[in-house]
Amino acid sequence: MVVASTFGMTEAAIIAGRLQSLGIPTFVQRESAALMIFGDGPGAQAKVLVPERYYELAMATLEPDEDIPWLEDGEDDEGDDWDVEQDVERDAD
Repeated sequence: MVVASTFGMTEAAIIAGRLQSLGIPTFVQRESAALMIFGDGPGAQAKVLVPERYYELAMATLEPDEDIPWLEDGEDDEGDDWDVEQDVERDAD
């Protein structure tokens, strides 16, 4: 069953690797029509497939949990400022 469709083999390989790391068997299928037009570049469509019995687990892994709060880019959690230079100096000591 298809759990992801991507435009490019790199993204499909990352998704497949994530699922495989959890013991979910995957298969990446390249769309042959896209390969004829775009080659194996970023425009070539690929699908990540899993056996039917792993579908729900794969989708739960790939879909973000609505209950987990996520920070948007540039958003600060409760005003905490993280100083990268301070952390680097501290790690060097």
